Amino acid sequence: MMTLTAVAVLIAVAGQTTASELTHVFVSPAFNGNGYSSHILTIEQLEANRRKEIKDEKKAREDEAERDLKSTNAYKFQNNLESRIYATLSKNIADSLFGEGGGETVEGEWYDAIWRYDCMETRRR
Repeated sequence: MMTLTAVAVLIAVAGQTTASELTHVFVSPAFNGNGYSSHILTIEQLEANRRKEIKDEKKAREDEAERDLKSTNAYKFQNNLESRIYATLSKNIADSLFGEGGGETVEGEWYDAIWRYDCMETRRR
């Protein structure tokens, strides 16, 4: 009896069900072509944003390393020492070229330059 009831239910359900044709539709626009250009632009924009983020992170790390280097006492000392050496060197060169009094030599004789508002006047020593 149980099997007879199961068969009757199965026949009743089978008569009410209908089937349609199976169709497959791609969801990704890369496969079906609908909206493909916007899909590619979106992917390109994501890649460009990521490349920019990586570049910015790298630059930030380099800037931080440079700031850390410049904040050390050894770097400050070296920079100050170089500045003083160059200043002394340029002063010595200027003094040896033009003399310590600011005069010039022409054929072995010293002349002093006197500046006025309209012209420069030279006077022999």
